[in-house]
Amino acid sequence: MTRGRLISIVFLVFSLGVLLLTGWTGEAFDFGPTWQSRLAERGPLQLAGFENRGPLENLALQVGTLLGHLFAGVLILFLAPQRMRNLSTALTGGLRGWLRLAAIGLLLAATMVSVALLAALTVYTFPLPFILMGLLFLSALAGSVALAYRVGEALILGAGGDRVGPIGRLAAGTVVLFAISRIPLVGLALIVLAWSIGLGVVVTTRFGSGTRWSLQALID
Repeated sequence: MTRGRLISIVFLVFSLGVLLLTGWTGEAFDFGPTWQSRLAERGPLQLAGFENRGPLENLALQVGTLLGHLFAGVLILFLAPQRMRNLSTALTGGLRGWLRLAAIGLLLAATMVSVALLAALTVYTFPLPFILMGLLFLSALAGSVALAYRVGEALILGAGGDRVGPIGRLAAGTVVLFAISRIPLVGLALIVLAWSIGLGVVVTTRFGSGTRWSLQALID
């Protein structure tokens, strides 16, 4: 067994282990029974989602959430396969390229939120914040699906799974990213990073079209 194949298999098994552990115990960044008991020491806690759940309920909720993410990803793959391929190809720049995309995504998100807040101050542009936030969410979602596909593809090919199709590769990447997002304390930061990378790659590829941003068509 080659070193690359061993690393890929270990990473996939580790991700499944994290999912099972966090699902069974409820220990994840979005709070579980243990987190609840710690916060309860500061006063009564009556927010939705903080109720006590048993291990099987936690695990079922974990699996259901994962399947929801996977279903959304599969739907996007079928709706725009070529654009998703372009997005995935653009994510081959390595760590430096991913950090560049994350910076672009964060800057764009901050700009759009600022514009949306300013637009909400006037009657004529009041619907604009909803349009901008919807566009921001859909762009980041498509980009994060492309990121999951790229991660899954790298792991599957590294493990020697050349015959695994696109859905299998997406599933592997979704499991890995979802598992990382469930790690306490760092999960939320990693979600923001993944969505920033996704938003950045969508913008730099012009929504996966593979063409550059230009107004040349208005000049010709």
